[in-house]
Amino acid sequence: MAANSSRPNLEIVTLSLQVAIDHWKFVGGRVEGGQWRRFVTEFSKQFNDGKDKSLSPGVEDLACDRNAVCLFRPALQVPVPNPSGFVVTQIFQDLPDMKALQIPGYRNEEIHVASEVIDTPSKTGFFNTNCVSCHASSNLRDPDKLHTALDLPPGVTPFVPKRHLSGLMNGVINFGYWGSLPRVSTRTASESAQVADSLNRANGVANPATPIVDFTLFWKCLVSESDFTKCF
Repeated sequence: MAANSSRPNLEIVTLSLQVAIDHWKFVGGRVEGGQWRRFVTEFSKQFNDGKDKSLSPGVEDLACDRNAVCLFRPALQVPVPNPSGFVVTQIFQDLPDMKALQIPGYRNEEIHVASEVIDTPSKTGFFNTNCVSCHASSNLRDPDKLHTALDLPPGVTPFVPKRHLSGLMNGVINFGYWGSLPRVSTRTASESAQVADSLNRANGVANPATPIVDFTLFWKCLVSESDFTKCF
């Protein structure tokens, strides 16, 4: 909230959830002049050519079937010369080879790399990725190893223990509950680490986390061990 000479000016980025089993609509926007307005950016226009009249620009739709095969609307278009970014939504298309990539163990290097980049706030933000990618990136990461060089604040570890992750494609939660089970995404953890690091530096406090010697071994342990304390 930023104050001006007349009254506070409130700006919000939001995501809207359609409450239906395994079917969500995502939309980002802000309050301008007392009105909520959708974000429609040059990057987001790559995902909607206007042919699907049931979806407005700036709105993403993800629906999953009983086998956790998910489809994304609007379908990913051929990239146009707009600002580049990272998304994982190309796998949510009604194509046999893309459906196979949704199955754990069949995801390729490209998907693993994109998922890690999306989980790194210093590399991606609202204007060079999309809503569904941030919600789904945790589910697409490689549980056996890391594929990119991590850009982490020293002494802060933005990983999530196994019991709070979801391996299902139809578990698109950033921070909340899947039934009665708490869930948090690796993207949310990474953003929280950035916030913690900024607050600690502003207050002259050292980040307190135990130093991690080998991040790949630590990551593999966290996503396999039910007791994450064994990983330290």
